[in-house]
Amino acid sequence: MNQRSKPRIAIVMKREKLIAFFRMEAELCGYDVEICATAPRNPSHYDLILIDPEVGYCVSDTSSCFVIAMVEGNTKKSLSWAHCVWEWPISLETVHRTLEQVKAQQAADTLGQEENPPIRSGSDLYLISREEGKILYHNQTLTLTPSEMTILCFLSDDWGQTVSEEELRVRIGGGQGNQVAVHICHLRKRLEEVSPHRLIETRRGKGYVLRVPLKPME
Repeated sequence: MNQRSKPRIAIVMKREKLIAFFRMEAELCGYDVEICATAPRNPSHYDLILIDPEVGYCVSDTSSCFVIAMVEGNTKKSLSWAHCVWEWPISLETVHRTLEQVKAQQAADTLGQEENPPIRSGSDLYLISREEGKILYHNQTLTLTPSEMTILCFLSDDWGQTVSEEELRVRIGGGQGNQVAVHICHLRKRLEEVSPHRLIETRRGKGYVLRVPLKPME
């Protein structure tokens, strides 16, 4: 990504009211805004792309660009080319939280503080109950084993940071061999039943990173 003082957003949609809404909120959050009639050919020019699937689709060619697909409410669409899907109407809090997180990531990238940035939050994991081992993700409830929930919560506590396999082994009560890797594999499969994105990243020789935050259910 080219160094610049402001993060850049591309808004790709036809509905004038939505364009005006997102332009205003993005500018309030300090973005350079570009309104596009079609999907950008080079997503790496942007920090965030908000796109209506009826206009087109946009596969991000760089982990530094976050792509959000905007659809009408309760469509239950799964768009594998987007990092997350927002169902309109969307809360203003969600919009601002995402814009601020992407802006913070752009600043970190400019300073060279992160070699592989995490997915920013637009579709959070919501913790329902640590005791019951349940999470709500993409409007579906998944039940995890105690070890899987422990690993997920610990990764979330250090969201965006690399957590070593040894640290995770201690958290789940010790054990030998590839026990942590097995739990990670099972956890990924459960999460990917709902979302096509790899939410837990392996950093070879270093450990694991959760690429979205875990937020307590209110």
